[in-house]
Formats: sequence, structure tokens, C-alpha cells
Amino acid sequence: MPEFEQESGVPIQLLDKTFSSNVTPKGLQAVQSILEWGWDQLSREPDDLEQMRMVVKCSLGILSSHIKEVYPAKGINRKAPPDSPELAESVFKTLWLIKRIFSSPKSPENLEHLEEIMKECKETFTNCFHAFYPSAILKWFALCHLLQSIDPSDIIVGFPGDNLLSAVLEALSSPAYGYIGLNYDTSLNLAAALHNSPDAERFPILTEYMHHKTMEEFSSGGELMSFSAISSKLLSLISASLRLELAGETVPTANVVKKAGEFLVSRFNELALCSAYPGIAVLSGLPVMSSKRKDKLLETSTRFSSREAGHPSLVVSDAVFSVNKPVLINGFGVFGGSSEDVYKYKISILKDGSTIASSEGSFTSKDYYGENSLVNLIFPDPVKLEPEVIYTARVDLEGTNFTVGTEGQSTVMGQGGVVFNIYSPGLTESDPESGPIAKFLYSSSTSSPQNVVQLSVHMASMFLDLTVRFLERIIGAGATPDALDALSSSFLMSNLLPNILAQLGPIAAQQPKSAIEVLEMVRRTLPVIAAATKSLHKPDSEDDKNGYLDAKLMHYANVETDHPYKQANV
Repeated sequence: MPEFEQESGVPIQLLDKTFSSNVTPKGLQAVQSILEWGWDQLSREPDDLEQMRMVVKCSLGILSSHIKEVYPAKGINRKAPPDSPELAESVFKTLWLIKRIFSSPKSPENLEHLEEIMKECKETFTNCFHAFYPSAILKWFALCHLLQSIDPSDIIVGFPGDNLLSAVLEALSSPAYGYIGLNYDTSLNLAAALHNSPDAERFPILTEYMHHKTMEEFSSGGELMSFSAISSKLLSLISASLRLELAGETVPTANVVKKAGEFLVSRFNELALCSAYPGIAVLSGLPVMSSKRKDKLLETSTRFSSREAGHPSLVVSDAVFSVNKPVLINGFGVFGGSSEDVYKYKISILKDGSTIASSEGSFTSKDYYGENSLVNLIFPDPVKLEPEVIYTARVDLEGTNFTVGTEGQSTVMGQGGVVFNIYSPGLTESDPESGPIAKFLYSSSTSSPQNVVQLSVHMASMFLDLTVRFLERIIGAGATPDALDALSSSFLMSNLLPNILAQLGPIAAQQPKSAIEVLEMVRRTLPVIAAATKSLHKPDSEDDKNGYLDAKLMHYANVETDHPYKQANV
């Protein structure tokens, strides 16, 4: 170990990597104990405040450097101790301590002396983010869980997890943690996503341990939000902070808003890169091209645990139900008959006693599938169902020897957290415990982008629509220069929107459909921009007024074609 002397002549020791690599899990636990003790002392505001602050900062630095040695962000350090359950437990305990520091209550009295600690804590968290959340799904779930626990109104008074949320956003803004193929408009169950994850992790013991601890904490079930939901939630935080700024109030969580904007910019830049280079999109798990939208037909689990055959020639059955999320109902999976006859059917959806969709036709035993001899009866066009609204599913079957389900459940679930509730006979004359409808067939209620170019344009549209809403609000209130200055100096206008618009032209040029959508954005945006510009240049005199009325703000669109004699289609 090299030895040096200070100016005072006292020898000091420099610790190199061989020392930190040889630290045992027990040594790491000792540093964690010192950190926990130092933080407890610091929280009581002791007389030796500076010393306790130094203890906490040094402990965080030692933990950070050691975790990075054992679990480097890239590759594997062959000289470091191998991945083990003891080391994995130490990493989890470090994460727990950092979360505890982040969630400490803040007051004007302790804010100043905790600022340096929070900065060091955030740096440790960011440096070790890859070890705290060793799989792609865990990284994104860390963000999803925090976003689900806050409300945009929290931005007004601040919320306990703002330091942790800003740290997670800062870590995920790194190019090292790109898009992982999250469903754009459908949430995923955490347990199912972890179980079906195909990732081959560099540190299997650490990954398995962190997966296990996460499932212990969220034993009742966790949700992996869709990419659309994450973006909408972050935009709502940005929107709430901008409303405060326009009202002339201080934003207590301005750092979270900034990190949210930086995260969105980093994700959009990634989409722009993948739009220009489809090979990168494939490596990132992004959808590259899709010529035609085709919704995936989803189905619930089977309602019935048993069935009975031999029912008479005509069955008219109702199932009164509701759904917890907006979905498109495509039809029903029903039990077929036991003969070789041709069966006639009519299916309907009713709301408040009125039929909103129906379809009729016929089927034979050749159309059956599965052990239960089910047949899918489909509506010509999907029907949009609103959440928590009572509907009636009606099936009229004509034939012989029908099979019906028995011992039915009052709740059936589908993918993406969709739940259908079937109501008891007390509500209507229907019987939820028996009937021919075994499954509900449904699809997403939103028209989600099908490739990386459409996804990019859709995100840009979200940002522009938010800007337009704020401009309309300002114009409606009189469009004072102070309000417009506040909007133009906001993170949305000064950073987020310029980054998005700079990438938008090259992205839209990749596909004609996307180019049309961009022109539609321009059509929606320009009139509001024109109105805001006019409000800033109101005439002071009668002569100025005449010139002002004669001046017109013209809207132009340049359309280019590859050949001067060929028609340019837009």
C-alpha cells in the first residue's frame, strides 16, 4: 500500500482498488452500520454537525465505490469477489438505507445542512442504479411504482419521494438504459413480466435476490405501467408546475420537473435515432415497421369451472357485467352444441335496455376449439366499453343439445389488468353462475402507434397539444407579457419542446402517414401562435392600428416532390 507524507510530515495511506476489492460482506455491513448510525445522529441535529455530515458522506462514498467494483456497470470485474447471496443482501441493504435518507421529512430548519447529504446520496444511487435494479424490468418498475404513488397536485406542496423520483429519472435518462419494449398502451403485471423475462443477466444471484425482495414487498401485485402512461404522468407533473409558475408561485419540486423533462427528451432522442437507423430499433426491442394496424384479440379466463350438455333447442342468455378499464369488446367465446347440426346465433350488447351492437350468423362443430368445444362469436366492428358502466351481453342460440357452463365466477380477468365483473341475480333476472358465455373477447381501446416512427410522432403530438392548451389559456386570460414570458422561460418551452421539434422533421420524413400527422400538428398550432403574437404587438396609436389591421400573419406549408412533372401527394 503506497505511503505518502503531508506537508506536516505525518504519513498517510492511499487505498487502491485491491483494498476495496478485498472488502468482505461483513466489512460492507460494518460500513452500512456506520452510515445508519451517522444518519440517526445527523437527524437529531447534534452539536458536531459537520463531523456527522462527513461520516455520512464518506460512508456513502465507500459503499458506492465497493458496489461498483463488485458489480460494474459494464462487463465483469474478474478480480472482485464473485457474485454471492451475502453481497446481494448487502446491495439491498444499501438501497434500503438510501431510500430511508431520501424519504426523510424536510423542513426549512434542516434543509440547508441536508443538502450536501442529499447530493451525495443521489450520486451514490445513480452510480449504483444498475446494481440496485439489475434487470431491465426492475429498472422501469422503480419508476412506475413512484409515479403510481404520487398525484400531479402533489407538485404544489411537494411530496416525500421527490428526491428518490428525481434520482430514478436521472439514472434512467442515461443512454445505457434504453427502451425495453414496454407495451405502449397496455400495462403489465409485474410478477408475470419477471417470470416471462428472457434476459440473460450478468449477475444472476444478485438479479434473483432483488427480484425476490421486490416480489416480497409487492406481494399483492405490482403494475408495470405502459410507455404511454409513464409519459402522460410525467407530462402532468410538468403541466402542474407550469400552472404554478404562471400563477407567480414557487415550485417546491422544480428539480423533479426538470428531471422529468430530461428523461422525456432522452427517450425521444432514442426514438429519433431508432427512426433513422432501424437496426438500432431492433436491438432496442422497438417495433420497426407495420403496414397496417391490427389489434391483438385478447380474451379473459374461462368463467365456469364445469359444464352441462343436453340443453333445449333455444337458449336466450343474458350476462350483466362491467369492466374496470376502457376496452373494445370484440365478441364472446361461447359453448357449442354436441351435435353435427348447423347452429344459428345472435349476439348483442345492451346499455340501459337499448341495443348498441349486434351480430348474427351460424356455426358448426368445425368451428370449435379447445377441450370445452368453444366457438368465438365476433361483432362486425368492435364496441367501445366505458369503465364501471353496466352492460348486458345477450346470446340467442338456436339448435339442439347445447352445452352451458355452471359454477360461474363473478369476476374474470384478462391481460393488462382488465377485469370483467359479472353481477348477481339480485340486480337483474340473469344468472351469473350459468350460461353459454365462457369468455369475453376484447382488444385495446386506443389506437396505439405500431412502429418507432409513429411512436415518435405521437409523443411529439402530446407535447405540442400541451403547449397549445397553455397558450389558449393565456390568450383567454388576456395574454399579458408577463404570462407569455413565464411560459417561454419554462422548461417545456425552453428545453423540452425545442429538442422535440428539432428531431420531428427527419422523423416524419420516414413515412407519408407520419408526415400528414405532422402537418396536422402545424395546422392546430399555428393559429394559437399567431394569436399570441398579435396580442404582444397591439397598436398604441390609430395609425399603428390601421397598419396592424392590414398586416396578416400568413401560414405557409412547403410541399416538395422528387420530380417537377409529377404530382406531389400529401
